[in-house]
Amino acid sequence: MKLSVINIYLLYARSMKNILSALILFLCTATTTAIHAQSTPGKASTDKTIAAIDDATDNTSKGSYFSIGINFLSNNVYLGRKDSVVIPYISPYIGYTFKMGIYFRATMSYAASSTDPHIDLTTLEGGYQHTFWDVLTVGGAFDKYFYSTTSKSVRANIKSSLSAFALFSNDYIEPQITFTANFLKNGKTDPLLTVGLDHVFFLANDKLTIIPMIALNAGTQNYYDQYLVDRTTPKGKAKPKRVLASSSQFEVMDYEISTAIQYKTHDWVFLINPTLAIPENPSTLIRNNQPVVLENLTNTFFIEVDISHRFYSKSKK
Repeated sequence: MKLSVINIYLLYARSMKNILSALILFLCTATTTAIHAQSTPGKASTDKTIAAIDDATDNTSKGSYFSIGINFLSNNVYLGRKDSVVIPYISPYIGYTFKMGIYFRATMSYAASSTDPHIDLTTLEGGYQHTFWDVLTVGGAFDKYFYSTTSKSVRANIKSSLSAFALFSNDYIEPQITFTANFLKNGKTDPLLTVGLDHVFFLANDKLTIIPMIALNAGTQNYYDQYLVDRTTPKGKAKPKRVLASSSQFEVMDYEISTAIQYKTHDWVFLINPTLAIPENPSTLIRNNQPVVLENLTNTFFIEVDISHRFYSKSKK
């Protein structure tokens, strides 16, 4: 019997759930001060691993660089949740990275929806990441989001986020932990904890890297509750205070299985990252202050493609 890519991902995910759940318990106990965030739209979840690879190889020896690129995301999925309409993103971006590890980036995301194509999001990001002793990569970032007033993204009520992460590089299985604080337009804050495992395969004289990864995301859903309030209330009608029965409960949101493939040639970087999001813990929806139905969640397979070019400063050494 032939297995599709999605079925293989599902089988792999089921076998890894208990391992990853044990890891999150260990890391939460051993790393009580660690902090991080889920990736910005149009930014790969493997960015931290790729940054660690850059630090560990001779890429950063070229010095600071200016970068331009374009990112394609086949569907706007966040923590396993998505809109009923598929929302692909096409996101051109520019950025500058200092050799010391400080970086800035601006991204404009065009929602290539068949029903309502428009510029959906502009993101401004600044952060720092650095690898110490060739094994420990740490960093943090602040992201400011400017969503269209007509955005159907499940993240549209997040106005900014603050994150920090730690990644331990080795030749076997690389653990990483991230904490993100998402600040919402209604004044609430959603904490998000991400724990991941990956392994890096180097091929073609280190020009080609393949990074299979499994990640667990846990957090609260105030952002999603506000999204449902906005999406389910007809125009002209009074909005309910909430739609989810337990939006402030901290729980596992989804598992994500991905295999990022990156190829570098000269100063060009090509990336493709297929991902399977497996949502967990469907919420009870409320109508007229009464719980009425359990949320219907389905697995989502999506693909990210990224092409960028780096312009290094003239002071290469």
